[in-house]
Amino acid sequence: RRSHGCFPNAYRRRFFVVTQSLVHFYKTVAQSRGGEPTGTVDMATAIDVRECTDPSLPENAIEVETTGRTFVVVPLGDEAYSTWLTVLQEATDAYGLTRSPGLVRDHSTSPEAQEEEQQRRTSAMKSQITMSGLLEKKTKDWSSGLTAWRQRFFVLTQGELLYFETEADVYDEDGDPLGAVPVSRIEGVSTSSDPKPPEGCGVELRVRLRRCSREETRALVLEAGSPREARDWMHAICVASGRFILDHKGDKTFQSVAKFPEASRGRSSRALT
Repeated sequence: RRSHGCFPNAYRRRFFVVTQSLVHFYKTVAQSRGGEPTGTVDMATAIDVRECTDPSLPENAIEVETTGRTFVVVPLGDEAYSTWLTVLQEATDAYGLTRSPGLVRDHSTSPEAQEEEQQRRTSAMKSQITMSGLLEKKTKDWSSGLTAWRQRFFVLTQGELLYFETEADVYDEDGDPLGAVPVSRIEGVSTSSDPKPPEGCGVELRVRLRRCSREETRALVLEAGSPREARDWMHAICVASGRFILDHKGDKTFQSVAKFPEASRGRSSRALT
């Protein structure tokens, strides 16, 4: 039996895969399709899986108690919470304490084997990337209230738009994205009217977010190195979404158009930082 999902906790966001008695976790979806897991929890060492009642922990937290330690995982949303609670409880019922203790498997190997694995992981991850490159990202410093632009390395897959501090972080086993936007939550793409990027170089994504049990749409504003690069990013995002096509509105100005107009919803946008 196999289940997928992303669990964020206070420190790391991971992609989880359950296969029989083993729970593997990965840094990205792409890594799960070809690379070694970042770690593995053997459910044969599980003692109990239960709803978390500690008020200091996030809502929808699940405790996985094992012979070595207790993990806390937080599925994204109520439906995912119910699914993962059931899956983990069933794994505990079926395999709990049926093997010798051993919580997280050590994937350490010789330097040569690690290098070979790194190359294989990098190749597998590259095969999942639709487009990548450096972009300037508009952000807000919440302490000062000032707006700043920071260079980030963006990676587009069929499922997510991720950004990292550097390109090396994409393939670093210990590296995590600074942020990730599910393509399914992108509601529109257009040339940005922000005054900072040169004409035609700005890209604006309208992203649907869930905040405190309600949904809102915010704007993610980016700057490409040229109008052509900006257009290529907008086109690639439209293709990845499967819901939009890019329409040329005028000189160096583009806007996504819904393939299925009845599914398009107009919402006000705020800055996404």
